Amino acid sequence: MLDADIANAPNSGRSMVAPLLTALSPDQAEHALRPLPQELQDRLSAMSPLNYLDDLRAPLIVLLHDRDDVVVPVGESRSLRDALATRGGVRYPSSRSSNT
Repeated sequence: MLDADIANAPNSGRSMVAPLLTALSPDQAEHALRPLPQELQDRLSAMSPLNYLDDLRAPLIVLLHDRDDVVVPVGESRSLRDALATRGGVRYPSSRSSNT
Protein backbone atom coordinates (compact mmCIF):
# COMPACT_ATOMS: atom_id res chain seq x y z
CA MET A 1 0.00 0.00 0.00
CA LEU A 2 1.39 3.39 -0.98
CA ASP A 3 0.43 5.10 2.30
CA ALA A 4 2.47 2.57 4.23
CA ASP A 5 5.40 3.09 1.87
CA ILE A 6 5.21 6.85 2.41
CA ALA A 7 4.92 6.50 6.18
CA ASN A 8 7.86 4.11 6.25
CA ALA A 9 10.04 5.98 3.76
CA PRO A 10 13.59 6.34 5.05
CA ASN A 11 14.69 9.65 6.53
CA SER A 12 11.60 11.67 7.39
CA GLY A 13 8.64 9.61 6.11
CA ARG A 14 5.62 11.78 5.35
CA SER A 15 7.60 15.01 5.62
CA MET A 16 9.71 13.79 2.71
CA VAL A 17 6.61 13.51 0.52
CA ALA A 18 4.96 16.78 1.62
CA PRO A 19 6.88 18.94 -0.92
CA LEU A 20 5.67 16.67 -3.72
CA LEU A 21 2.06 17.03 -2.61
CA THR A 22 2.31 20.81 -2.32
CA ALA A 23 4.38 21.55 -5.43
CA LEU A 24 2.85 24.32 -7.53
CA SER A 25 4.87 23.80 -10.69
CA PRO A 26 6.30 20.90 -12.67
CA ASP A 27 9.80 22.03 -11.70
CA GLN A 28 8.91 22.00 -8.00
CA ALA A 29 7.39 18.53 -8.38
CA GLU A 30 10.48 17.20 -10.17
CA HIS A 31 12.68 18.71 -7.45
CA ALA A 32 10.51 17.11 -4.75
CA LEU A 33 10.73 13.67 -6.40
CA ARG A 34 14.54 13.52 -6.45
CA PRO A 35 15.15 12.84 -2.73
CA LEU A 36 12.51 10.11 -2.52
CA PRO A 37 13.77 6.52 -2.46
CA GLN A 38 13.95 5.06 -5.98
CA GLU A 39 11.44 2.33 -5.13
CA LEU A 40 8.88 4.94 -4.10
CA GLN A 41 9.59 7.03 -7.22
CA ASP A 42 9.00 3.93 -9.34
CA ARG A 43 5.71 3.17 -7.57
CA LEU A 44 4.49 6.73 -8.04
CA SER A 45 5.42 6.63 -11.74
CA ALA A 46 3.64 3.31 -12.12
CA MET A 47 0.37 4.97 -11.09
CA SER A 48 0.34 7.16 -14.19
CA PRO A 49 -2.69 6.52 -16.41
CA LEU A 50 -0.27 6.57 -19.35
CA ASN A 51 0.87 3.11 -18.24
CA TYR A 52 -2.61 1.64 -18.64
CA LEU A 53 -3.83 2.97 -21.97
CA ASP A 54 -3.53 -0.41 -23.69
CA ASP A 55 -6.02 -1.81 -21.17
CA LEU A 56 -8.51 1.01 -21.68
CA ARG A 57 -11.78 0.01 -23.30
CA ALA A 58 -14.35 2.79 -23.41
CA PRO A 59 -16.70 4.15 -26.05
CA LEU A 60 -16.09 7.71 -24.83
CA ILE A 61 -13.34 9.38 -22.88
CA VAL A 62 -13.71 12.99 -21.89
CA LEU A 63 -10.70 14.89 -20.59
CA LEU A 64 -11.33 18.05 -18.63
CA HIS A 65 -8.75 20.14 -16.85
CA ASP A 66 -9.38 23.22 -14.73
CA ARG A 67 -7.16 26.03 -15.89
CA ASP A 68 -6.65 27.02 -12.25
CA ASP A 69 -5.59 23.53 -11.09
CA VAL A 70 -2.55 23.99 -8.86
CA VAL A 71 -2.10 20.27 -8.12
CA VAL A 72 -1.90 18.58 -11.52
CA PRO A 73 -0.03 20.50 -14.22
CA VAL A 74 -2.03 20.90 -17.44
CA GLY A 75 0.90 19.26 -19.23
CA GLU A 76 -0.12 15.95 -17.63
CA SER A 77 -3.56 16.15 -19.23
CA ARG A 78 -2.00 17.15 -22.53
CA SER A 79 0.32 14.14 -22.39
CA LEU A 80 -2.67 11.89 -21.80
CA ARG A 81 -4.55 13.54 -24.67
CA ASP A 82 -1.57 13.10 -27.00
CA ALA A 83 -1.18 9.45 -26.03
CA LEU A 84 -4.87 8.81 -26.61
CA ALA A 85 -4.72 10.60 -29.97
CA THR A 86 -2.49 7.84 -31.35
CA ARG A 87 -5.38 5.39 -31.00
CA GLY A 88 -7.78 4.87 -33.88
CA GLY A 89 -11.18 6.49 -33.66
CA VAL A 90 -10.04 9.30 -31.41
CA ARG A 91 -10.89 12.88 -32.13
CA TYR A 92 -9.99 15.89 -30.11
CA PRO A 93 -12.24 18.86 -30.75
CA SER A 94 -10.40 21.94 -29.65
CA SER A 95 -12.91 24.13 -27.92
CA ARG A 96 -12.68 26.77 -25.30
CA SER A 97 -15.14 27.27 -22.51
CA SER A 98 -17.22 30.41 -22.76
CA ASN A 99 -16.32 31.02 -19.11
CA THR A 100 -13.06 32.91 -18.85
